[in-house]
Formats: sequence, C-alpha cells, structure tokens
Amino acid sequence: MIASLAVAPKADDDGPVRAFAGSVGDLRLEGVIASISGSRRRSYGDAYAALISRGLFAVADGVSTLPGSAAAADRIVRNLERQAAAMDRAFDEKGVLEAIRRINGRIFAEGRGARTPDAPGAATLSGLALDAARQAMTLFSVGDSSVWLQGDGDMRRVTTPDVDPETGRLRAAVGAKPVLNPWVRRYSIGESGAALIATDGYADLEAIAAHAWFRMADDDILGLFERIADAAPSDDVTMISLRWRRER
Repeated sequence: MIASLAVAPKADDDGPVRAFAGSVGDLRLEGVIASISGSRRRSYGDAYAALISRGLFAVADGVSTLPGSAAAADRIVRNLERQAAAMDRAFDEKGVLEAIRRINGRIFAEGRGARTPDAPGAATLSGLALDAARQAMTLFSVGDSSVWLQGDGDMRRVTTPDVDPETGRLRAAVGAKPVLNPWVRRYSIGESGAALIATDGYADLEAIAAHAWFRMADDDILGLFERIADAAPSDDVTMISLRWRRER
C-alpha cells in the first residue's frame, strides 16, 4: 500500500508542522514537514508530496502573480505522486524528467494555454527521489525552490535559483510555458544522509542550514520548525527535512 502524506496542510490537529517516519527498500527515513501559511497571504499557495514508499519528497510554490497558481502547485505534486506510484521501477532520473515534462504540458494546456478563469496557473518545484536498490537519488528543481544536501560538515544548496539576475523574476515554472527543461541530477547516497527541501518563502534558509540542524534529533527539528511557524512569516513556507540511514 502506498504510504503518502497529505499534499496540503491537513485539516486536523496536527498543525502546520508534523513528523514522519518510514522505509523505502533498506533505507530508514525520518523527517519533519512544515507547511506554514503566510500571514500576508489570503490562502496557502504551496503544496508538498511525501510518498514514502517511493522515496519521493517534493515542494511546489504557486507563482503569486498568476491566478490559479495555488491550484497549480497542488495539481503538480499530486500528479508527481501518481506517476511515481504507477511506475514498476524506481523513480529514477529518466522517470522524473519525463514526469515533470508531462505534468508541465498538462498544466499549461489546462491553465495558461486555456486561459479560463478557473484554470491553474504555474508553480516552482523542487524535490528528490531515493533509489535504495541503486544507492542513488534523483534531485530536481524548477524555478527558485531549493534542495540542500549534507556535505562535509555542513549543508550545501545543490540547486541554483532560475531567476533573472537583474530583475529577480523567475525564468521558469511548471505550467508557465509549453516546453520545460527542468534541472534534474543523479547523486550517489552512502550509508546515511540528510536533505532539506524548501520553497523560497523563508528568508533564513541559509541560517537553518548553517545551524547544522541535521545533527539534531527529530524533536529538535520539530521545535525549530514550530518556532518558525510561531513567528508568523509573511510568505508561505513549506519545508521538508529528511534523514536516511541504511538498515542492515
């Protein structure tokens, strides 16, 4: 049975921050998700996917300047989950690339291409898919959402924001144009590791990474994310902290 977490903030008592645990192959996964609605936003415009059985974790951030972008963010991660779940093999680099391109074409046709009032807009996207059998993972990014990986004693951002250096405007988003070339890379994984996947809604992501949060217990990461939620950031914030270790 597919073990999937909610794609949007859950309408129960869990609140905007929640922990999760599970396994994919011989990898034990543990992490925390924050899905925080910005204090200056009328509604939550981000979305996330956490399909544990496929090792798929992703966040999407609706482009606020385009109508229907919250719906686009939700549609993107739901489609990504469904395509990963339907595959008879690991969600590898080729599978991720093809899936994002299919989703982009569909969102564009239904949204920007159709130009109907209730059509979805566009959203940035970032995430990773773990392949335990091949000891690898596929990272992907569109726009300015980010992926950070544990390095030599610190966390480093492995994605580069796809924005215009002069205006700061996005140069790419899922659903914005009919053709999309997402950033997709394959990395090896060792016996253990950690990652942070985040939308751009929180200005101090570098401070979180520099805080060596990956050394903390899950309860401490939970507390850190809860403090961010309590501070009521002005923009929507969605983050997934993920740690894995190989079970023998």
